[in-house]
Amino acid sequence: MGSLDIVRAAQQIDEAHAGNQAVVWGISQGGHAALFAGEIAPDWAPEIEVLGVIPAAPASEFDIFFEQQADAADARGFLWMITVAYEAMYSGLNLEDVYDAETLGTIAGLVDQEACVFPFLDAARDVQNAGFVTNPADLPSWRERLLQNSPGYERSEIPILILQGSADTIVPQQITDILFDRLCAIGSQTDYRVFEGFGHADSYVQNFSTMLEWTNARFAGEPASDTCPE
Repeated sequence: MGSLDIVRAAQQIDEAHAGNQAVVWGISQGGHAALFAGEIAPDWAPEIEVLGVIPAAPASEFDIFFEQQADAADARGFLWMITVAYEAMYSGLNLEDVYDAETLGTIAGLVDQEACVFPFLDAARDVQNAGFVTNPADLPSWRERLLQNSPGYERSEIPILILQGSADTIVPQQITDILFDRLCAIGSQTDYRVFEGFGHADSYVQNFSTMLEWTNARFAGEPASDTCPE
């Protein structure tokens, strides 16, 4: 929603000369937001014509993400942040059901400090594991919300370009492969490009020219490519 509201905000600034067409970019959780922006745009912002979305290394498949990345040093901090947000957002979800006492104390300290991304990531790298007593993916109430917040279950009429690095240790390629397969299965026009040796940030910062070229093509009205199997 916020991605679309940014367009609305820009339209209120005369100097921006913002029109009613947009292409939404994002990396990681921003890629997650970009995918959902494409899904909800017709209902949330029907006055905005979203011409395409570009998610780079998008967060998705949260049930699998929690199952596979609990022991990944680069990903643990993101697991902590997701669960903190879910507990705040959804009644009936409690961190006490998920974490051991030591980890609860660490997370509580970070929340009290109003810590943002990097303190969470640093603290999570200093421990041996995520501190789960039960993985949220194994708790029905948590798993329901993980699936609810995973994009790509609603067919999109808006072209999608997914950028993914093969060496990503935060959002592994195999997770994005699953997302791509599902998008294709439901009929979403999707161009999926994997870059050998690219890490998490590389899929975005090393591909500005690709994203600009694809974006300009959408504004020019050119047909978007599709790499879904026939």
